[in-house]
Amino acid sequence: MTINLTKVTIDVTREVKMKYNSGRFVKGKNAGKNHLNWKGGITRTDDGYILIHCPEHPTVQKRLKKYVREHILVSEKKLGRFLEKGEKVHHINGIRDDNRPENLIVIKSQAEHFKYHRKYKYYSNKSEIPEPKNIGEIIVLKTISKNKKIGYRYLETKKCISCENLIRRNIYIKTKDLCKKCMSSYLIKRNIVGYKK
Repeated sequence: MTINLTKVTIDVTREVKMKYNSGRFVKGKNAGKNHLNWKGGITRTDDGYILIHCPEHPTVQKRLKKYVREHILVSEKKLGRFLEKGEKVHHINGIRDDNRPENLIVIKSQAEHFKYHRKYKYYSNKSEIPEPKNIGEIIVLKTISKNKKIGYRYLETKKCISCENLIRRNIYIKTKDLCKKCMSSYLIKRNIVGYKK
């Protein structure tokens, strides 16, 4: 008799599951704008590009899951047409999320695009970087994070506004153009750093 009760219990649970699950799941019903975690269709990649949800765009890639890079959309709007096959978009200042129309250039091929990047000098160690010589010179420091992702720091040569020594500043970070020595004295004067005598 216990076997029959167990079978009856199993049958009841199956009927209950079928009753409550039937018709509830519809593929794509809670996708996109209807999804619980929808954030307006804008996201950011690990390498710094901004993606916009645009499933009807002709160049959408499967790996980006109906998203298109924002700089492509901005440059296409500027040109008034879709990018042709092989055309690449280059950020003039090297900042990947700076998608202003005046910062973007459309280049005809990948080979020409590499020419723009070859004008920078690449270094893999801080110790290899030479002393700064020319104002406005940009060098690129290749960095590898703890989780083995490769990143690049664009360093521009500028003049310290206090002592007028040449320094290198990351072009991504907006800071005062001060060398380390002048920056520490500036912070102490402004009482930003807790300095105790």
